[in-house]
Amino acid sequence: MPSLNHPFAALEREGSIERVGPDAGEVARLHAVVDRDRATAEYLRTRDHDWTLAIVYNGMLQACQALMAAYGYRSRGDHQHRTSIEFVRIALPGHVTLLDRLIGSAASAIARSTTSRGRRPRRRWRTR
Repeated sequence: MPSLNHPFAALEREGSIERVGPDAGEVARLHAVVDRDRATAEYLRTRDHDWTLAIVYNGMLQACQALMAAYGYRSRGDHQHRTSIEFVRIALPGHVTLLDRLIGSAASAIARSTTSRGRRPRRRWRTR
């Protein structure tokens, strides 16, 4: 069994991530999704702010997955969004504030758009 003294050891021990080896093909595929989402969000920016933030959140999540794939990991289990974001917090600690702002804005927009369609908003989650 490999040493679990690296920065991602806690996530690995709890079974939230698994080591799969770096995957350049998966990174490229996820970057294509990020590029698509960025273009869609740019198009919608002046038309529908809430949907723009939801699309940006999805792009951010795909970028988190791409970073994990580049490091040779993938998320596992029931809380893969949270795990992906926590992985990025560990890998890129200098960007945590920006990440938190994006998550908060997107979560608010998603809740507003869900409520405006007559549905009850989903429970918000925190990564910390």
